[in-house]
Amino acid sequence: MRPIPVASAPVTAHSATKKIDEPVAPCGACRQVMVEVEQQSKQPLRVLCQGETGPVMVFDGIESLMPFIFLDKFL
Repeated sequence: MRPIPVASAPVTAHSATKKIDEPVAPCGACRQVMVEVEQQSKQPLRVLCQGETGPVMVFDGIESLMPFIFLDKFL
């Protein structure tokens, strides 16, 4: 089965105790999955980060979010 290309990945969060009004970054495990998705699709992954409200940060390509990434070629 061929993988379906992913063009963008939204990242957000919700808290039951407080309002999150600033962009939320993806965790380390999610970032690594984003690297692998980008490698498989051979196209940049657009990452959109936002809290419940407030501004949205847009990263075009995972390397702009995480410049020193672990690539499969290192294995």
